[in-house]
Amino acid sequence: MFWKLSLVIGVAFLCVGILACQVPGIAGKKPTAEAIARDPNLVAVWREARRIGEGGQVSEPDDPLLIGFFGDGTLKAVFTSHRFETYHDFWGEWKTEGDSLTLTITGGNDLPSQSTYRGRYEVRENELVLHGIVLVDDFAGPTMVFSYERPAPDGKVI
Repeated sequence: MFWKLSLVIGVAFLCVGILACQVPGIAGKKPTAEAIARDPNLVAVWREARRIGEGGQVSEPDDPLLIGFFGDGTLKAVFTSHRFETYHDFWGEWKTEGDSLTLTITGGNDLPSQSTYRGRYEVRENELVLHGIVLVDDFAGPTMVFSYERPAPDGKVI
């Protein structure tokens, strides 16, 4: 008789365990969302090289922006007059969808004018080109394209 009761209790615990794994919140896990797309070619630290205005004028920035895209979907940015390793002007999250890049600024010491930026991007070997994503406002005239380069061939800050 005792073994029958143990079997019933064991089956009941097994069913509750299976149910807990299947129902969101019971096992302490949130339902999984779709994976966020992130282009691994962006994962590096990029240095702003050129700004191209809508009239085609090209200029080099006086205080280039360094922006780091990390594999976990975070980003950190700093102007080169500061040290990237110890100070960040702003930080946030990034994701890609096709050739579209979305940046969400979540905090910082020197925040850009918007909290969300969306535009087109291209990665060409050691160059990152951002179309319509304007993270700086010290350029005379509307800038349409920003060109970034890797500070070193492996993408690390030197």
